[in-house]
This record gives sequence, C-alpha cells and structure tokens, in this order.
Amino acid sequence: MKPQKYPFSILIFCAIFFLCVIKLPDETPPAFRIPNFDKIVHILMYFGLTGMLFFEYFRHKQNYTWKQAWSFLFGTKSSSKLPFIPMSTSSFFILAGISLAYGGFIEIVQENFTPTRSGDWIDFIADGIGIIIALIIFFIVDKTRFKRAA
Repeated sequence: MKPQKYPFSILIFCAIFFLCVIKLPDETPPAFRIPNFDKIVHILMYFGLTGMLFFEYFRHKQNYTWKQAWSFLFGTKSSSKLPFIPMSTSSFFILAGISLAYGGFIEIVQENFTPTRSGDWIDFIADGIGIIIALIIFFIVDKTRFKRAA
C-alpha cells in the first residue's frame, strides 16, 4: 500500500489522532449533552475512516478517477461503460483490520501518553461498530454494483 494513494484516509487518520489526544473542555456544551455522545462520535469516525479506505482502495485498484469511482459505486449511467477488475473481499477485511488496530492504538495512547484522556474499551467497541457498518455497506454495494459490472 502506497500512502500517496490514500490522501483522504491519511487526513482522517490524522484528524482522529488529533481529536483523541487533545484536552477536552471542562464544561460540555449543551448541544453535546446527549447520553453516550462520545460513542456515537467514535462510531462515525471509524465508519468514515474505513469507508474512505475502502473507497480509495477501490479507486486505485480499478485505476479510476475520483468521479469515475463515485459514478461506478453510486450508480450513474456512465458507470456501465467503465472497465471493471473483480475485487477481493479479503482486501477489505485487511483494511477494516487496519482501522480496528488504529482504534486500539488510539486507546493505548490515550491511556498511557495523555494526561487528560483515558483509554476505554467501550470506545474501542464503538470503533468496531463503525467499522462493521462500513463493511456491511461495502457488502451491499458488492452485491448490487460489483456483480452487475463483472
């Protein structure tokens, strides 16, 4: 895997790291006083990270432009003329594993290297839920788009 092929994924990795190690405000703003709001944020962060990893992997595997990849995956008319290379689902499980490992790494960093944050197994489980949602969406797209293109 060449990092330059994953620019947005790398930005998301960096954003997650930054958000997970900064000192949180002492007072939670009223808009964020939702029970388990932080778990929802973890689910969304890792869904976004994993989804972007999948999208960028797919784009480079197919040698598509950004527009072509979006068109193919989300069904516009021009996608039917695009060449298609069958995809291996094992690659997507590897990418999901990278996301999950990163979630574990972040929890270890929070527990051991930040004075104001602590690691939390529930956060790690929330990360996994976001990754699983991205995998489920990938499998839905796989069944609907990839099979028709082959």
